[in-house]
Amino acid sequence: MIEIILHGTGGQGAVVAAKILADAATKSGYRAQSFAAYGGERRGGRVASFLRLSEEEMLVHSKVYEADCTVIMNESLAADPSVIAGTKDNGIILINSPEPSDSFSSPANARIETIDANRIAAENGVVLPSGQPVINTTIMGAVAALVPMIGIKELGEAIRE
Repeated sequence: MIEIILHGTGGQGAVVAAKILADAATKSGYRAQSFAAYGGERRGGRVASFLRLSEEEMLVHSKVYEADCTVIMNESLAADPSVIAGTKDNGIILINSPEPSDSFSSPANARIETIDANRIAAENGVVLPSGQPVINTTIMGAVAALVPMIGIKELGEAIRE
């Protein structure tokens, strides 16, 4: 089983991203579950979305406490030790940042990868009318590249649906 946590702020699409990644994993032949935890704020409040992928039935139905992959959609959250503390030893931390991965400290021998999802989305015209980039599709592509249970073809199908 692979467990993933997506940390973001309201409005970045962490909840939708987890649902679409689960759909893509299912299309790739795996079992998946996704759900989120967030407060009552509409935009700007913290959001954590949880995703589990497995070849077999999953009997656990709780939040993810130790992730194989931690995704940080808002770079400012990377400074919070509680956000990255739940990453497993030798896990992966994906941070939306223009900075190189060695700019961030890694707990538990985790591998840090960065992607400038804001720039990629803006350069491709994937922005809200307010001008804010829509980063969740870029983040989903990066997760699919890091997690073999999510096929890129299946991710494209899940996004279109």
